[in-house]
Amino acid sequence: CVPRTGTNSRRDYFEGLDGFGLQPKASSHLTAAEISELIGEEEFRSHYTYSFRRNPLEFMVSWYEHSIRKADASDRDAPTKMRKGFTKWINRINDCSDVSPHLSNHIKYWQDEGGDIIVDDILEFDDMKGEFLDVVARHGGDIAGDFKHKARSLRSKPFMNYYNDTTAEIVRNRFALDAEIIGIPDSWEGW
Repeated sequence: CVPRTGTNSRRDYFEGLDGFGLQPKASSHLTAAEISELIGEEEFRSHYTYSFRRNPLEFMVSWYEHSIRKADASDRDAPTKMRKGFTKWINRINDCSDVSPHLSNHIKYWQDEGGDIIVDDILEFDDMKGEFLDVVARHGGDIAGDFKHKARSLRSKPFMNYYNDTTAEIVRNRFALDAEIIGIPDSWEGW
């Protein structure tokens, strides 16, 4: 699952339900190819698979805010330094090859080794709760449980307010392969 798309919220929804053999949370962000290799291609193909995608401009702000929340507690000034430095953070990601692999095209989460998309559906994060509950209902699940998005972004301003023309273009370029292969929904602000 693509990070910052409600992965742990969906896992928590299923915890404790009969018939769901969940893997440890450490495996939450495996690619479809990694999961297929782990459980075997035949087993993988026997299950309905889906993932969420998120507007990369919103995704990068969410990742940045996540980094602020997870900043080293020993550095009391880390959140303030990071909050003042979104532009520097984006520029660093653009200039470095050693940044987290999560901060690149999301299509790699859905492809096999040959580049074919092997998940059944790629859903939109904009309506994560509705899309997820629809998937559960379509596949015979009980949607009576209460679904909560646990790590929801709590930003104080719209995500596009973090960007200037240069940083927005850096992100658009970084995620250009996603746009080329799976397209861009009209609803994606700023794209």
